[in-house]
Amino acid sequence: MKKIAGNVLVSIISFCLIVALLAWSLWNYRPVGNAYGTRAIFSITFLSITLALACRWLLLRMLRESGKEPSGWNALFLIDMTVPLYLAAGALINPPAAVIAALVTQGCAQAAFARRLPLSYILYRIAAIGLIIFIATIVDTLIGGPPHVRVTAQNFTSSQELINFASPLAADMIVFFLLPLSWLPILRSHSRNLSWRDFLSMRELRFQWMVLSVGLLVSIADFFDNSIGELAWLIFLLPLVTIYWLIFLSIRLSEQTNELRQSLRRQEELRQYASNITRVQENERRRLARELHDDTAQALIALARGLDGLKGQVAPKDVQWISNLQDLADQTLEGVRRACRDLRPSLLDDLGLRAALEWLSNSYLARGVACTFTCYGQETRLNPEAEIAIFRITQEALSNVWRHANANQASIELHYLPGLVQVSVRDDGQGFSVEEHSGMGLSSMRERALLIGGDLKISSAPEKGCLVDLSLALEE
Repeated sequence: MKKIAGNVLVSIISFCLIVALLAWSLWNYRPVGNAYGTRAIFSITFLSITLALACRWLLLRMLRESGKEPSGWNALFLIDMTVPLYLAAGALINPPAAVIAALVTQGCAQAAFARRLPLSYILYRIAAIGLIIFIATIVDTLIGGPPHVRVTAQNFTSSQELINFASPLAADMIVFFLLPLSWLPILRSHSRNLSWRDFLSMRELRFQWMVLSVGLLVSIADFFDNSIGELAWLIFLLPLVTIYWLIFLSIRLSEQTNELRQSLRRQEELRQYASNITRVQENERRRLARELHDDTAQALIALARGLDGLKGQVAPKDVQWISNLQDLADQTLEGVRRACRDLRPSLLDDLGLRAALEWLSNSYLARGVACTFTCYGQETRLNPEAEIAIFRITQEALSNVWRHANANQASIELHYLPGLVQVSVRDDGQGFSVEEHSGMGLSSMRERALLIGGDLKISSAPEKGCLVDLSLALEE
């Protein structure tokens, strides 16, 4: 109830102020004898409304293109591009003309959001702009006098030039300080946690101050208004359009930058998630390998020894049967040991990457793939995550050679260079088209390389074999 009562009170006060300002302006307005004559008030009002609606339309379009729902509480809609035109109307015509232009233009601009905004907001905005322009233009007239109808030599004296510059500067400074303050009640009603620091650091406020800088051109436009009226208004329109275009580009770039930051943040989160999954996977592999070695392998060893002890206690006809069971137990034990090494080779943890890759080369030689291993340079121990990733990438590359390449020869080369480690896996198999193949094996290799910050290159062509080259910069 208090909020509703407050909104009603604001609406009543704002409406009364609008009526008072409009009545004062209509009562005191007098056409001046410049190039525009009686049509001056209509020209400036039409120009101001057109600029305000065009800027509002571009802003709405930009927000929709960025996928955001235009909201009347968005601080971007508080930026007023037409304030310098109001100041120009006060200097080139008279203060009543500036107030009329401000009230009518604000009424049309706020009507675009009449369905989305409360009436108290609309009336307060119109009244605040009208009152600020009233104060600023009155101060401008008191300091600089009425607009120049005829330019004479007296207008170019040093004292007159100083006055001509001081009057628009004073008016612009009034708007500079009062206009942002008119935002504060609106923003605080929408955001209860808004502080002065947050308010002064708003990009919308900086954009508004950029627009207000055009108001300093009033003193220049005043000299051209009686002779070349169009040039006087171009002095305002060209900088205003340029500034608004810069603001528009800044907003678009800011939105795209925020989207890029969010995308990079999501990629980093996904990379961290994949790294955690990989770490958990390797820990699980280590646990399974340990359990297989400590439980299953030991049980098979005990079984083999037990069968060996039975040979002297059974009939001669059963000795062959016991021997066959013993051979089966030995083969199963060897398979379990090979599975343990594939899950997590103890050489990698105990002796390092070089020993693990050499063992990997020998293991595939036993499977029927002639694989050679060569190491260049002085071995340097890497962090465990990097070593296991390089080992898994090499293991996956050799697995692809064994399963798909139909190769006669494969090779592993490990290079320890200053600040760099390189691993190359090459084969002379049937090859493939890299662009047309994106299986799980290649994807997992690329993901592992990405997780450790490595650079993985896969080069292959039909009947020309394959080269997997991994480079990793060493941490200093």
